[in-house]
Amino acid sequence: MSEAPLSYGQLHAWRTMEGIPPQLRYEANLGESWDLPPGTSRDRVHTVLRVLVARHESLRTVYRDVDGAVPGQTVLEELPDLPVEHVAVSGESVRAPADLMGERRRRTFDPCAEPAWRAVVQETAGGPARVLFVGHHLTVDGWALDLLSREFGLLLREGTDGLAGGVLQPRTLAEEQRSPAGEGRRSAAAGYRRRLFDALSTADLRALPASAGKGGQRTNAMFEVPLHADHVRPVCERLEITPQSLLLACWGLCLHSILGIERSAVNLVAANRVSPALRSLVSSTTQIVPLLVETDRAAEFAAYARTLDARARRAYSLASYDVDDYARERAAAATAHGLPDVRFSCGFNFRADTPSTTAPAEIPRDEGRFSLAKPRDAGPTLLTDVRLGDSLSMVSVCDPAVLTPDETEALCRSFGAAVRAVVEKPASTLQQLGPAV
Repeated sequence: MSEAPLSYGQLHAWRTMEGIPPQLRYEANLGESWDLPPGTSRDRVHTVLRVLVARHESLRTVYRDVDGAVPGQTVLEELPDLPVEHVAVSGESVRAPADLMGERRRRTFDPCAEPAWRAVVQETAGGPARVLFVGHHLTVDGWALDLLSREFGLLLREGTDGLAGGVLQPRTLAEEQRSPAGEGRRSAAAGYRRRLFDALSTADLRALPASAGKGGQRTNAMFEVPLHADHVRPVCERLEITPQSLLLACWGLCLHSILGIERSAVNLVAANRVSPALRSLVSSTTQIVPLLVETDRAAEFAAYARTLDARARRAYSLASYDVDDYARERAAAATAHGLPDVRFSCGFNFRADTPSTTAPAEIPRDEGRFSLAKPRDAGPTLLTDVRLGDSLSMVSVCDPAVLTPDETEALCRSFGAAVRAVVEKPASTLQQLGPAV
């Protein structure tokens, strides 16, 4: 048994978990369904899972939470019992994987009492047919979950010969991040955040109140418009920016149009997997990094988007940091501005999907489809998740005290209109795009 500090990603996941209301703790769980080849035995499934447990320390890690102290991790030498459940299914009683996965993901973990993952093996008369893997965000992030899926399949097909060599472990990463060798990166990240705070006035920090993000129900809105990734890609290539930066630029323009916010810090989600060594790590490396978004109505969209793209690249390069240091910096900024707290409550997340269809020659003249889902019990002040593939879709979770449902719909539709306008006329100024949003 070995004890170690948390990596930056683990600590970020821990502090995020602390802020989640108990009734929503299950939202920290991720899951995937892994189909099994016909004839796979129960023993074979268990053997493969034990190889993964031995290979990746996060699958045999429990966490220490001491009042007044920074949490840590304890790596167990082995797991006496695998957290595996077997569910027999047959005929019409076979449950859709999504149904069973949803049920198991809603079961919370106690990461201080046991390794925070579980597997459900669905078995038919012919034997095991599918494995549903669920892990807490402390144990896996999206990248790690995909890695486990690939390794699970390789082990089934080829045994241990199919696996690559050694892997990076969370405690090794934690030691590297906190070592003297990491001082340069820590200093650069702190300097980046300090300059961001210096650029924001008290009025900017009040523009989207953090207090609105501390409780109460949230509007849960969905919007989709038929803009294909291949419609957006040529503009990005022409401007030499990423699709995310183009969409973020349009979103910032809409925030200005709907909320009157000209300058704010927006939270971006960073995977922190650029280094090849980190791609073998099963743990959470995901962190939130703030980005300064400014709109100048007289500027050309191209210059505005390129500035955001450069800032975003810099932000992502410094997105691995000690979240407790950041909390102390926010507290100092709050004191300096005479505010009770400084929390950037506006978030933007992007995911590129691989299109399964060919883009139409012309963009369909469709204003998109907007709908409201069941309200969330709690959440951020404003968080937008955008996906681009066969279409452009977004989910916006927002505090109705900041944006009413009607204003949320206006924000979503403005976003779709702005992206379409930029795709059709990328040389426009922000002022010229104004009528579109």
